[in-house]
Amino acid sequence: MSDQKKTKAQLIEELEASRGEVTDLRGENTDLREKVAGVDVSAVERQLAVERVRTEAMNMRSTEDLRRVVAVLFQGMLDLGIETPGASIFLVDEASPECRSFSLRPHPRLAGLDWSPDRPGSEGVAVAGDNIIFAVTLPTPTGALGLGEDGETRTRKEEIGEDIPDYFLAGGRALGLSEEELPVYLKLVHGHWFVTNVPFRYGMIGYREREHHTEHDQIIADIARGLELGFLRFLDFQKVESQNRELTIQNALERLRARALGMQKSEDLLGVVSLLSEEYRGLGIDVFASTILVPHEEEDLVENYGRPSDRADAHVIRTVLSETLNDVPSLKEWLALGGKVRARFAKALAGSASGKVRAEWAEHLEIAEEDLLEMLEHFEIRPCNDSLDRLHEQCTWLMQAVGFRGDREAVDIGVAQIRRLIGTGVRVLDADSMLEIGQTKGLLAGKKQATLLVQSLEPDPWPEAATAAVDWVDLFEGEDAYSRRQLREPDDWNMRLKPDLRAAVADIRRLGYRNVFLAGTLRLSTGLLAEVELSEVAGFSVALRGREGEWSSTGERVGVELRREEVELGAGDDVALCLSVSAETRSDVLDYIRSRSLPVGRLIDYSPSRGASRDSIVGPQEGLGLACRISAEMRTDTQKTRGVVHIFQAAPLPLSVMIGHFWNRMPRSQLYDDLGPGCGYAATFLLER
Repeated sequence: MSDQKKTKAQLIEELEASRGEVTDLRGENTDLREKVAGVDVSAVERQLAVERVRTEAMNMRSTEDLRRVVAVLFQGMLDLGIETPGASIFLVDEASPECRSFSLRPHPRLAGLDWSPDRPGSEGVAVAGDNIIFAVTLPTPTGALGLGEDGETRTRKEEIGEDIPDYFLAGGRALGLSEEELPVYLKLVHGHWFVTNVPFRYGMIGYREREHHTEHDQIIADIARGLELGFLRFLDFQKVESQNRELTIQNALERLRARALGMQKSEDLLGVVSLLSEEYRGLGIDVFASTILVPHEEEDLVENYGRPSDRADAHVIRTVLSETLNDVPSLKEWLALGGKVRARFAKALAGSASGKVRAEWAEHLEIAEEDLLEMLEHFEIRPCNDSLDRLHEQCTWLMQAVGFRGDREAVDIGVAQIRRLIGTGVRVLDADSMLEIGQTKGLLAGKKQATLLVQSLEPDPWPEAATAAVDWVDLFEGEDAYSRRQLREPDDWNMRLKPDLRAAVADIRRLGYRNVFLAGTLRLSTGLLAEVELSEVAGFSVALRGREGEWSSTGERVGVELRREEVELGAGDDVALCLSVSAETRSDVLDYIRSRSLPVGRLIDYSPSRGASRDSIVGPQEGLGLACRISAEMRTDTQKTRGVVHIFQAAPLPLSVMIGHFWNRMPRSQLYDDLGPGCGYAATFLLER
């Protein structure tokens, strides 16, 4: 029986028996020691290490539990004789330019640093003996740092000294280390290393050695297969749990909705808040109290319907609104959203608390109260709204829309200029003054560029910064960007999403823009459709950012060789087209076509001549050339097609976008999105001729 078919108990029994043979033979003569060499203890040890990693992965309840998995992985590596100071598991999503890294590293105390996991900035770091385990989000490794072509193992040389690699900087920030402490910590790994990344279906395992041993790569590859199997089972469980959780939440909402619809008077809110408390408890949400606040701004009154978690009955408390605002900051923030600040101050009577505040504020600013209200018309408070980096990005959209540069340096220059003007007492800034700043500071770009924001996987905190935006996040099944792949109502792809996108493009055209920047979170079929609407033949030029840099339809194009393979299926007049750029898709697509009995007569698979891999596209110039070449081949291969063209993609999002941009004279086409490993595909947008 092969090791792969043995149970865990059988493997353990065999390992113990093998160890017993070794013990009996120790101390004997040289001939007996030679017999020991024939006992294959290492194969059993390896299989046990695989089983431990697989089991730990199966026991995960969220991807963050990969911290425990990497600890088991590291111990298995040590047990198998791999001398490494740490290990990492990189979780990669093809739709994202970033990946999640779960790493085990030496404890900072080994470098003489006074560090503990409760240090500010090191939240989520776990201690495991002389090691620490943490997770960080990194740009997806590419080139020499990432996976090789066709997903093979890749090893590179690395010298750690004064120059600190970016991923070590990210790790230092995750530990809360200062700029002075990080070089001290890295002395633990100074010197020459061989760094190896071993792929599995959902990412890769990384480790380092002073001397590279190819046999160790095979050991890690075996463990990676165990991790892959365990992670696949985890995804299956997660999907079921997510569906059950969603059903439980929907049932709770229906009960609350029914109770609210049955209200006859305001006191009935006591029953609603009691039910709310019970639903929180049923969902496993631990709250101090459940409350519903009803502000009455004209009366300067707020009604608080509440039920503490340790009481069985609800009650109502009525307080002065202006005083409550000081005691309950969250209420103040709630009132501030959506122009509520102005509404409150505008309605307040002169003698009320709000009216007095309005008068004092206007007096402090030395302006009339009417001017204060005019200012508040444009004033919003945005609590908890993402990072400064994201705010910088949204500023670039607004600057590009008026013909300014949109790079980070331009934003910083603009901020510095506004700060200087405020400091010198400038209170009014008209368009001519802004243009003068742009000219003197070299901020003018020479063209205006609109931003089309597509929110399908995650909401954006500043959607109004875009020229046009669509928001579909709540239409998708799933609780996070990774799991949002299928709509709750599949008909919405063409009945709602496609019209929404066309309306957004129409808004951009009506405003006179022809240069468009595509932003947001979206999967491949949405990217392709967006650019069909913003196509070259429609008179648009487009740009977007990928992990290779910024792609622009007007950029330089490098000619590339394309590999084309055709499979005859003979099941009808339809044609299936596979874009195997980031990964090979043909076998999965064939399985899907056969399982759905699609009337496909032939399948054509396009891939770069060097093969499908995450690094098959070196940069935007090569990507643009590949998009042009694939678009031309697709037109040629389908020009006589009488049926439907079915399009399946495994490619970087910018490539899919550019193929859509060059879309022209194509037959009726059905787009598909990947539903995740082992889950097949979902039909999305239907493109008419």
